[in-house]
Amino acid sequence: MKAFLQPVFVFLFLLFATLPLYILLPKIHFMPLPYNLFGILIIITGLVLNLSADRMQKKNQHVEEPAKIPNKPITTGVYRFMRHPMYDGMELILIGIVLFFNSLLLFLLPLLFFIYIFIVVIPSEERELKKVFSNEYSLYQEATKKKFFFQKPTPYDKKPK
Repeated sequence: MKAFLQPVFVFLFLLFATLPLYILLPKIHFMPLPYNLFGILIIITGLVLNLSADRMQKKNQHVEEPAKIPNKPITTGVYRFMRHPMYDGMELILIGIVLFFNSLLLFLLPLLFFIYIFIVVIPSEERELKKVFSNEYSLYQEATKKKFFFQKPTPYDKKPK
C-alpha cells in the first residue's frame, strides 16, 4: 500500500506551507471576521476524526507498521461510516485553517491534498486491500463511502444476536 509520497508527509508539507503562503499571497477574503472562527471548529473536528481513526488502528494493531498490509480490515468505529477517516481528518484540518485565515487562495492547499489522496493514494490502497481481503473488502466498499459521514447505516452496525 505504497504511494509515491506518504499522505502524512504531503499533509505536513501543506500544513507548514500555509503560513508562508498566507503572508506571500494577495489577501482575497471571502467572509467577515467573526465567521472565520468557524475554521477552529472544523480543525477540531478534523483532529477528533484523525484521533478516532488512529485509536481504531492501534486497537486493531495496524499502526506498528503503517505501510504493512493489515491482517483484517477495520470496519468499526469511524470506519463504519467512511473508508478513509484519517485522510478526511487531514482534509478537514486544512480546510479549517483556510477558513481561519480567511484566504480564498489558500483553498488550493486542501484541493491539492484532496486530488492527491483521491486520485493517487486511495485507488492504490484499495487495490491492495481488495487483493488481500477480496470479498470482505468488496462488501465493506459497497456499505461505506470513501469520504465523510454522508451514509446510511451499514451492515457492520448490526450486532450479532
